Amino acid sequence: GGGTQTALITAGGESPYFTASEEYNGTAWTTVTALPAARGAGGVVGNSQTDFLVVSGNPVPVSTTSVLSYDGTNWSTSPASVATAGAIMGAAKGAPTAGLIFQGSSRLQATEEYNRSANVITAGAWAAGGTMNVGAMSMGGIGSQTATLRVGGSVPPGNIGTTACEEYDGATWTVATVYPAALGHIAATGVQTAGLGVGGASTTPYTNAVNDYNGTSWTSGTVYPVSYRSAVACGTATAAVVTGGDIFPAPPVRRSTLTNEYNGASWSPGGALGTARYDFCGAGTQTAAAVCGGTSPASGATEEYNGASWTVGGV
Repeated sequence: GGGTQTALITAGGESPYFTASEEYNGTAWTTVTALPAARGAGGVVGNSQTDFLVVSGNPVPVSTTSVLSYDGTNWSTSPASVATAGAIMGAAKGAPTAGLIFQGSSRLQATEEYNRSANVITAGAWAAGGTMNVGAMSMGGIGSQTATLRVGGSVPPGNIGTTACEEYDGATWTVATVYPAALGHIAATGVQTAGLGVGGASTTPYTNAVNDYNGTSWTSGTVYPVSYRSAVACGTATAAVVTGGDIFPAPPVRRSTLTNEYNGASWSPGGALGTARYDFCGAGTQTAAAVCGGTSPASGATEEYNGASWTVGGV
C-alpha cells in the first residue's frame, strides 16, 4: 500500500493471492477497481492514490517482472517492467516519477531505479546523404528534407557567385535549371516546385533581382526595392517576407532593418526589424516569421513577425 493517512491505497495480498484494491479516506475503506491479476508482496512506488505502481510480486505460480500502474480509477500494465522478478522487497516509495526497489525473496543483491518524464526526447542522429554536384557556401535553400532546391552559392577562387542549382529527393542531388545570374548570398524561400530567390552578390555590386522557380525553369519577378545580399526570406513564392541584409552601395550603416512583403507580383513595405543585421537565419510564414542571430556586430537577438511588425523574442 501507499499514500497518506487520509488518502491511502492498498492492492493485492495473500494468502491466498487476491486482486482486491481498497482506498482509505481517513475514516472508511472503499473498494475500488481490482488488480487485473492476483499478486501479493509486490514493491510500491508512489505515495498517491492517483499515481501508484505495484512492482513485481508473487502471482500464481511464480514471481513476475511486470509493473502495474494505477491512475486513480484503472489499473494498466506499465511498459517499464523490472529486470529481475522478486517479492517481499525493499522499496523507497518516493514519487511515481522516481522510485527505487531492492531485491527480497530471491535473495539477490539487485537494485533497480525507476524514472519517468512527461517529455522524453530521443537523441537525434545524423546519417550521410547524397553529395552535391557543385560544392559551395552561402547558398540559398528552399523546400524540405526530401524535396529541396539548392540555389546559387559562392565558390573558389575568391568566393565568386555560381549559377548552380540542384534538387534533392532525400537521397540524390540532380542538376536543375541554372539560376539566371551567378550569385551567392541569395535570400530564398518557398518549395521545390514554387521557389523564390531575392537579391544576392558575387563580389560587388549587389543585385535587387528577383527570380521565381516553377519546378522546371526560372522567370524574372518584380525587382526588390534595394540591392543587397545575405537577407532572410520566409514564406512562399506568392506570400513572402524579406528582411535585413547587407546593402550596397553602402548607406551610413550597411546592415539593414528593411522589411518588405511580396505577393508574387509586387513589393510593399513591412515593419522594420528592431536589430539591423545580415548573415542571419529565419523561418516561418509571411504572417508568422522568426529570425535570429546575425552580424555585424554579432547578435543573439531573436525577433518575431506577425505580418505587420517585429517584436523581441528570447535571446
